[in-house]
Amino acid sequence: MKRRNWIAILVVMLFVLVSLVLSGCGQKQAAEKEVKGTAQAAKTIRISCAMPTTYPSYKELEEFSRLVSERSKGALKVEIYPTATLYKDSDAVEAVASGAVEMVSVPYFYASRIIPQLRLFELPYLTTKEDVWFKIYDGEIGKNIAQHLEAKGLKLLGWNHVSTNGTGFETKKPVSVPGDMKGMKIRSMSTTDAAIISACGATPVSLSASDLYIALQRGTIDGATGCASHIIDRKLYEVTSYMTDLKLVTATYMILMNKQFFDSLTPKLQKIIMDAGREVDLQSRPEWTRLIEEEYIPKAKEKGFTFINPTPEQMAQWQKVFDQVYVKVYQEVPELKELVAEVKKLEKE
Repeated sequence: MKRRNWIAILVVMLFVLVSLVLSGCGQKQAAEKEVKGTAQAAKTIRISCAMPTTYPSYKELEEFSRLVSERSKGALKVEIYPTATLYKDSDAVEAVASGAVEMVSVPYFYASRIIPQLRLFELPYLTTKEDVWFKIYDGEIGKNIAQHLEAKGLKLLGWNHVSTNGTGFETKKPVSVPGDMKGMKIRSMSTTDAAIISACGATPVSLSASDLYIALQRGTIDGATGCASHIIDRKLYEVTSYMTDLKLVTATYMILMNKQFFDSLTPKLQKIIMDAGREVDLQSRPEWTRLIEEEYIPKAKEKGFTFINPTPEQMAQWQKVFDQVYVKVYQEVPELKELVAEVKKLEKE
């Protein structure tokens, strides 16, 4: 009996031991499967931008990437493609809308081709008050634009405001009044910009910012609409010498994501992305103004670049051109007249 008891005990112990081993293997396999599943669930966000890596808006994308990666704990991976290595600005908005790439940081005027309401920002001398621009982005006008973007498959994550200071025409010869541009070929940033250039007797040329330097160097164009940051970050001081500082328009960047991709994310990941976009947006506002006034303009002057500030009499000539352009744009997009009236109300608040 005793021997049989020992055999029975040994059989039971062997069974328990085998069960524990098998259980451990099962848990290990389950853990490995869970880890593998998590890795497969991670999604990559590719960001297309035409900016050089020294550009403030590129630095803001790096901050966006850091915030999203940290807060999503690896569930989202962000890859930034600078200097138009993925898409040129002229093609990037359509690429995001179609889902060919997940995200883009691009000047607003490339999106105005499909969202006419964005042509509001193209209007010359709309406002020179920085706080009014912020009210536009954050208020009803901005919300309305965001809705129109969503209808086109684009999710607006935030704005990267660029100060109107130091914006105008960068040229090889001095331009003080509209007539000085007659016969010149000038790179235009938008449809409205092209209308201004034409009204001055010059020829507008559509060109990506990434091609700007070489076009000026080769003499394909004689100048460009731009801002002080272009002069330094794109080294335009090597191929141009003057800027007519008209405080013409803002060159604000928009952070856009493919809406279908955004909608495919969990609510938690969507919030992480929206919060990161908003934080980068708010950080950029005072920083851009400071950079333009305290760094870009002084650095350009150190390089021998000349900023031309028109006299009141000269400015009156520019205003006549602007008035003609307003009439033309109102005919093309009638609702802009009402939006301009809203902006003027914001200026009085």
